[in-house]
Amino acid sequence: MIFRLLLAVAALAPIAAHAQVNLPGTSAPAKPDCLVIGDSVASGLATALAQQGKRCDVVVTRKATASQLIRMVPLQRYAVAFVAAGSTQPKYPYLEDELRVLRSQIRSGKVVWVLPYDRTAAAAVSRNAGETGGLVVDLAFWPTADGLHPMDFSSLAAMIVK
Repeated sequence: MIFRLLLAVAALAPIAAHAQVNLPGTSAPAKPDCLVIGDSVASGLATALAQQGKRCDVVVTRKATASQLIRMVPLQRYAVAFVAAGSTQPKYPYLEDELRVLRSQIRSGKVVWVLPYDRTAAAAVSRNAGETGGLVVDLAFWPTADGLHPMDFSSLAAMIVK
């Protein structure tokens, strides 16, 4: 009898370890509104969105490739996802294919793709967005000092959340 009870407790232990307990008078933390995933451009965007009060899960890696991002997509479902990818792979022949796979892994009905400054990469991202019903925001409209990052992420974030 004790052995069965220990097995039952042991079986429940992993569940209990991940359970969230709310004390009386407190509420559960708000779920993030969105996902920001991508390279260093996504990092700057995530910071600017947070400064504007947008709660997002953030999955960013400096110089991330699309294939790296595929393996990092959270399992959670989001109302909207912001994706900044392709900046580091402008001439990569499989970029478009990998972006398609990335999109298939993102659990969101609405995806906003940030087009890189490089026009070859931007074309691949734009084609992918068009095929999957995504929206695009083109960095070409924001001044840049390095050809990769906008000088002002706050105006980019403000435009995206409208």
